[in-house]
Amino acid sequence: GIVSRPMSQELHYGDHACLPNPNLSNKSDECRPLNETSCPLLLEDDKNSTCVWDYSGLGLQYQVLAGPAFVAVFTTAGVIIGIISDRFNRKTVVTVCCAALTLATGLT
Repeated sequence: GIVSRPMSQELHYGDHACLPNPNLSNKSDECRPLNETSCPLLLEDDKNSTCVWDYSGLGLQYQVLAGPAFVAVFTTAGVIIGIISDRFNRKTVVTVCCAALTLATGLT
């Protein structure tokens, strides 16, 4: 959705599509059916391109990222944290995990 499109444009992943120009105040739905050659040709009254050809954040790469990769990371992390929780005090494990999350959030 909302976060995946700007992120895909920054990281250059996913399929290309004709998208509304983010620099214009009024967004147009006319961009969707256009192909790569006709996308930048749709112009506003002031001769600015209404649409841009860019990464949409969808497609096979997104499906792999949102599906199997997500499941693999969370399954592995869950098993590892479960093993650690059996060996150490659970309150300590939760505290360390919260501190790691806080640190990671602070570094972004």
